[in-house]
Amino acid sequence: MTTIFNPCDVANTVCGRRFCSFKVDNTLCGRRFHSFKVDNTLCGRRFRSFKVDNTLCGRRFRSFKMDNTLCGRRFRSFKMDNTLCGRRFRSFKMDNTLCGRRFRSFKMDNTLCGRRFRSFKVDNTLCWRRFRNHRGNKPL
Repeated sequence: MTTIFNPCDVANTVCGRRFCSFKVDNTLCGRRFHSFKVDNTLCGRRFRSFKVDNTLCGRRFRSFKMDNTLCGRRFRSFKMDNTLCGRRFRSFKMDNTLCGRRFRSFKMDNTLCGRRFRSFKVDNTLCWRRFRNHRGNKPL
């Protein structure tokens, strides 16, 4: 199987490495991508800019948007709607759940569990240690 592609369009599944620009409709598994769009599932590492609609699992992303689930580390700026699990984030917004450590500024609506946060707001549940500024509706 050829593992090096430049720009390409596929309809169902792409598994490979060192892609630059492409689109897939269902599943993409690879590493070292730069810009692409997928509709359902993306699993990889060292991505820079992309959009996914359902699930993204990777590390060392910088800017992206997704709608449901993101699991990774060392993100800087992004937005998501449901779930984010990772570490070393700086600025982001989410609506439901955030689990991680070493965050600085963010907003969420339901649940936050982590340590070493500085400024944030939550509406329902907050579990933390060694925080400076915080707000929550339920006492610890």
